[in-house]
Amino acid sequence: MVIAGLSVSLMGLSNLSSTTASAASVKTIQKAQTKAVLQKVSTHYNSKAKSLYISGFATQGNKIVVKYGIKKIATTNINAKHEFDANVKFTGYKTISLYAVNKANKRVTPIVKLTANRYATPNPTVEKSHRTSKAINYDLTTTKNKGSLVFYYQGKKFYSQKVKSTKTRISFTQDQLKGKKGNFTVRYFQTGKKASPAVKAPIVKVGSVTQIFY
Repeated sequence: MVIAGLSVSLMGLSNLSSTTASAASVKTIQKAQTKAVLQKVSTHYNSKAKSLYISGFATQGNKIVVKYGIKKIATTNINAKHEFDANVKFTGYKTISLYAVNKANKRVTPIVKLTANRYATPNPTVEKSHRTSKAINYDLTTTKNKGSLVFYYQGKKFYSQKVKSTKTRISFTQDQLKGKKGNFTVRYFQTGKKASPAVKAPIVKVGSVTQIFY
C-alpha cells in the first residue's frame, strides 16, 4: 500500500509538472505574439493637399512619432484596435521614420523607415535629345507604363503627356520652341505618390547630334 501511495504521489507531481510546463509554453507563445512592432504600414500622397497619408498597425504603444529626416513632424494616437494614421506635409525627399512610444514617451518598437522610393515617383530619365530644323525630340524612360510626364519652362508648366509605355517620345515644333533656350525640367507623376524630383532636358541647338543624359 505504501508503494502504491508513492506511485500515486509521483503521478500527481508528474501531472503538475506537465501543467506548469504547458502554462509556461502558453506564456512564451503569447509573448512572441505581442512582440512590439509596426505592421501594414502604407502611404498615399494627396497632390492637391500636398500631404502624405500614413497608416498602419502597432502591436504595442500609445502614440506614433513621425520624423522627417531628424525633425519630428507629427505625433498621432494609436486607437483601441491598435491602428494609427497621420497626414503630414513636408518639402523634399528625405527618409520618413516611424515608431511607437508608451505613456512615458519611451520608444517601444523598432523604427520603420520610409525612403523616397516608398512614397515618391522615381525619376524619369531623359535618354536622347535631337533637334532638326522642324522640331526637337526627347526620348524618355520611366519605371512604369502609367502616369504622366510634365515639362516645365522657367518654373511654369509647358506640356503634359500621359505615359503608355516605359519608353516615351515627346516632340516640340520650332514654333513651340520660339524664344526658349537653356533647359526644360521634367517631372514624373503617378497616382498616390509624390511627384518625382525634376530632371533637366536641355534645349539643344538646331542640327545638334543626339545627346544622352543620365
